[in-house]
Amino acid sequence: MRSCRGNSVLLAVQSQADSLVRSLWARPTVLGARVVATVLGNPAYLAEWYVMIIYLPNKQEQLLEKLRLLGTPGRWDHLTQQGGLYCCTGLNGEPIVLISM
Repeated sequence: MRSCRGNSVLLAVQSQADSLVRSLWARPTVLGARVVATVLGNPAYLAEWYVMIIYLPNKQEQLLEKLRLLGTPGRWDHLTQQGGLYCCTGLNGEPIVLISM
């Protein structure tokens, strides 16, 4: 990437872009609040959210069991000890294909 030093127009554009990025991604509280309000305010979305709260931890348990059955090296207990709706496996590529079968 080219340096912006000495070019006032590029510096001004970079400053505006930095400000825009910060406002959109560094503090996304308004967007998050709108999503929560939409989910909690819509009975169908709320019901789906409750289903996912039960479904996803069960899938994490199934993933842990599958990894153990395959004799996958390493420790995998962290998959079921994580909080939230996502789990970080550290896997990619071929291992993901094998587990999904």
